Amino acid sequence: LDTGVMHADPHGGNLLKVSTLSSSLSSKSLSVTSGKPIPTLAYLDFGLLATIPVTVRDGLVCAVASLVFAKDVETVASLFGELDLLPEE
Repeated sequence: LDTGVMHADPHGGNLLKVSTLSSSLSSKSLSVTSGKPIPTLAYLDFGLLATIPVTVRDGLVCAVASLVFAKDVETVASLFGELDLLPEE
């Protein structure tokens, strides 16, 4: 949701745990002490990638919030319809 790129096949064979120095990460993604090794994920096999538009990402965040905080399935269904995530009847 942060970058707009979705890896559509995230299983153990396509993910690798690596240590990264925090200074090499963007300040947007993590705020940690510079130079300290931290674990992160490296993605392998980029055959199934999709770009998610900002409107869809925002809609998904709203949908999750509606489910978690209000348990409002009507709003979620409406959002999914607006985002064309549901097939037409």
